[in-house]
Amino acid sequence: MCGIVGGVGPSVTEHTIRKMCDALRHRGPDDLQVLRVGPAVLGIVRLSIVDVEGGKQPFLSADGTKVLIGNGEIYNYRELRTKLVTEGATFRSFSDIEVALHLFEALGPDSFTRLNGMFALAIYDGAKNELWLARDRFGQKPLYLWEHGVDYFFSSEAKAFLVHEQFTGEVDLQSLNDYFAFRYVPAPKSIWRGVRKLSPGTWACLASGQWRSKRYFRITYDRRERCKRKSAADHL
Repeated sequence: MCGIVGGVGPSVTEHTIRKMCDALRHRGPDDLQVLRVGPAVLGIVRLSIVDVEGGKQPFLSADGTKVLIGNGEIYNYRELRTKLVTEGATFRSFSDIEVALHLFEALGPDSFTRLNGMFALAIYDGAKNELWLARDRFGQKPLYLWEHGVDYFFSSEAKAFLVHEQFTGEVDLQSLNDYFAFRYVPAPKSIWRGVRKLSPGTWACLASGQWRSKRYFRITYDRRERCKRKSAADHL
């Protein structure tokens, strides 16, 4: 388990992102890194599991325009890495998370559909000034978003926003009602007003102050197949 945080905007400082990382230190006791790339500041607290020595994040692309941080594990990273190497990719580590960066360079947001695992990823493209966020198919790894004016923040845990002096921590009453009804708060809402979750199986891109998003994975049910199974069961 790791924790990722970050922000994009004119008032986002490395000091704030470092404090947000400190708030998530229980998620990653092995390392803490903060990196500024233009208007974006990304931070990670790491629990070292895959490539303990060489897998430090953030990961930078070869041309230095893209930076990635991630929480989770990519189960099929070995197969993906082998294919990427044959296509000319050069890796600096044996980390599963670095594979996600090279795959994004090759395929863009379509890369998220190729990842088999549990993950929350953040990629900043400095050449295009775009922030990309993605969450695994079933939402095993969390990712929260909060906006303050023209500054945009994300975090593995919403409580990291509490370190920002402008964050009020006001409870969203409708979300509280959902919690009492369902014993959880359904995405994209969260318990705090103004904070939302990135939905499972979804990517989001921030460009020119506007968000766009896409659900890249949905569970589908074939009604005909269900009827076949029911019919077979009826004859047992």
